[in-house]
Amino acid sequence: LTTALNGVKWTKADNTEITSGSGGFVIEAGTLSGNTQTTILTVPASDNTLDTTYNCLITSTEHGKTDDSTSVSLKVFSKYSCFDISNLRLILMLKQNLFNYGALNSK
Repeated sequence: LTTALNGVKWTKADNTEITSGSGGFVIEAGTLSGNTQTTILTVPASDNTLDTTYNCLITSTEHGKTDDSTSVSLKVFSKYSCFDISNLRLILMLKQNLFNYGALNSK
């Protein structure tokens, strides 16, 4: 990437679009840093109970992509935790033409 993405959207597995600020979800489109842009979906606690797939759709005129989708899996290993998992963040790092989805980080 040499130009920031023109658009970032997240959807649920059933392709329902997620709106930032609605239902506890927060979308951070991120900014271009070097040749990387990281977009983050914060998932509310009420949606952290089952394994789920979310889709990140990006639009990039630089790469001729419109709503190019990458699936990101949220895996729930236990409903019990020593840590506060009231919100989890799904991080998708976009670098060059490669789409690497990163770790789940508690917020």
